[in-house]
Amino acid sequence: MKKVLCFAAAGLIAAGASAQSSQPQLYGSASYGLLETEVGSTDFDTPTLNLAFGGKFNPNFALEGRLGFGVGDDSENGFEVEIEDYLAIYAKPILPVSDVVSVYALLGLAETAIDTNFGDEDDDDFSYGIGISARLNNGIDLFGEYISLYDDDNVEIGGINLGASMRF
Repeated sequence: MKKVLCFAAAGLIAAGASAQSSQPQLYGSASYGLLETEVGSTDFDTPTLNLAFGGKFNPNFALEGRLGFGVGDDSENGFEVEIEDYLAIYAKPILPVSDVVSVYALLGLAETAIDTNFGDEDDDDFSYGIGISARLNNGIDLFGEYISLYDDDNVEIGGINLGASMRF
């Protein structure tokens, strides 16, 4: 049910943004996440492979949807943790620093599923991040960002994504 609500919210946001701009610049990206899942006071390395699709409606704003998949687990003292997957939608304010470099923020919702050998957890939370991108001449942007996917009393998931996006 929460995924349906997230998609519905994304659709409404996209519909409102598209009404303001007739032709958004579309892009897709792939990145590798060097994420860490903290359970209690124990940290686990939980890398992800991430795919994104977005639309840039003007030089200072984009909307983006992401899907990430866990590509490794970590264990300590018999406790294993892995990110199974996550789904996120973001508003992306952008500040161009030059013709090549931009900094941006990510503000949205993420639903994250983690697997452990003691049970699974699937929950959504406010997600945020900050990043920097460099525009190359061939329609490709390189980016690095910090992202927080999930944060509650006992579990925190966050880290660095490094990747490339292609403008369509």
